[in-house]
Amino acid sequence: MGKTSILMVIGFNIIFATIGYNLSQTSIRGYENYIDYYNRSVCRHIGSSAANMAANELTFSPNWRVGYPTTNFGGGTYKVDAISLDSGRVRLDVTATYNGVTQYPVVTLGLTKFSKFAYYSVIEGAIYWITGDTVWGPFHTQQKLTVSGRPVFYGKVSAKNGIQKSPSSSKPEFYAGFQSGVDIKLPNDFSALKSHAQGGGMYWNNKDIYIEFLANGNVVWRDGSWTATPNTVPLTSLAPNGVIMADNANLHIKGVLNGRVTISATGSSREGRRENG
Repeated sequence: MGKTSILMVIGFNIIFATIGYNLSQTSIRGYENYIDYYNRSVCRHIGSSAANMAANELTFSPNWRVGYPTTNFGGGTYKVDAISLDSGRVRLDVTATYNGVTQYPVVTLGLTKFSKFAYYSVIEGAIYWITGDTVWGPFHTQQKLTVSGRPVFYGKVSAKNGIQKSPSSSKPEFYAGFQSGVDIKLPNDFSALKSHAQGGGMYWNNKDIYIEFLANGNVVWRDGSWTATPNTVPLTSLAPNGVIMADNANLHIKGVLNGRVTISATGSSREGRRENG
């Protein structure tokens, strides 16, 4: 009986020692995982801060390429190289370190292009977006967006002066959201777009042009009014490179576009107009 008791005590001691050891190891690994997660998180925040500071430099100085040398920050360090890419883009190569952890975030920045907009206007005039109207890409106006009924907008919609519902029961559908108070000024220089319209697109000067896009890919355009003599041609023949410009002119548009096209109406005393239809 005495030997049995001794063996039982030894057995329990071994069991409790093993359990204690495992618990200790689990606690140590948990602590190490926490420390590793903390170090990586801080390192990531240092890298993000460095990238944000570099992006701020580019916002105010687009030609900034100096970068940042190795700099102490938040208990660690960061270094940023600003590298020019094609199409005016800039890549920020960031090196962030903290307590033995090193990370290499990469951020690529570029200027927003007006070609991203499915629709952009400086002057809306008497345009009403009505039931049946559908815009598939980003939309912006420098005036007020006026809606009547249930027009559908699949891209992000922004308007400098907000939205007007006429009647007030109108329910536009914004699948990517609507934002008011956004100011996106049009560039002053349209020489590049004009050059493309004149050299491979369609260019009109000081003429009111009326354009109807057909679902079969053709375009019916008229000079002066909707009742003027129609000219019907394929879109690819009217503007092979897809650029259409009416300079110092009103541009009236309706129909269904089958293809891709960039349309511009410019001038200080006239405005581009969109016709419902």
